[in-house]
Amino acid sequence: MDVSDKIYDEIMDKIATPQSNLLLIKLLKDRGKAGSVIKACLKSLEFSPDDIAIRGLLAETYFEQGYAGLAESEIDNICLKINKLSEIYKLQAALFKREGRFEEAIKSLKLYSAHCPDDKEAKDLLSELNANLGKEKSVLLTPTMAEIYFKQGEIEEAANIYKEIVKAFPDDRQYRTRLNELENMNEPQEVKESGKENIKEKKLRMIGTMEKWLDVIEKRKASSS
Repeated sequence: MDVSDKIYDEIMDKIATPQSNLLLIKLLKDRGKAGSVIKACLKSLEFSPDDIAIRGLLAETYFEQGYAGLAESEIDNICLKINKLSEIYKLQAALFKREGRFEEAIKSLKLYSAHCPDDKEAKDLLSELNANLGKEKSVLLTPTMAEIYFKQGEIEEAANIYKEIVKAFPDDRQYRTRLNELENMNEPQEVKESGKENIKEKKLRMIGTMEKWLDVIEKRKASSS
């Protein structure tokens, strides 16, 4: 072991973060120090066994050095971890489905299915999404848009959008529950009209106040010139 190897070993002993370990290992690899790379990767994996980036560098270095069996073992380990992480695509698909974003949901589910092709639940969901894609009437008719209307106080418009969504997805309890909530919130027409008048009066008062401010500002400008 030469002096530089000893220095790298000392640095590895003192490094506390996986990010710093990765940077140092990449530096060792760039300098062609395959033996030190392997040693550093193995040492880092003792503390961070789920670090795919470092395990990938180890597999790559094994392969480059002709250690096919060791490289294959590390690659298998990485693939198992990636397959497990791929479950997030399934969750993403469910989220997109809930928001009526069917094309995006299908893409996410296809990515998941590439890693987990035997998941029957995912296959059923993909079939449902493909069927629902034809029912999608408009980009505007989504729960997200309905909630935007709701936040703006347009409860009736939000309820109308949910009515269309419920027609397209009659088995979705969440959509039906939200529709019932909005319909119960919807005020009688006369109350609603009264509210509109109050808003109109407030706007008129605000405009009047602003006009007075503008008059004062103009008079001050005139007197100062």
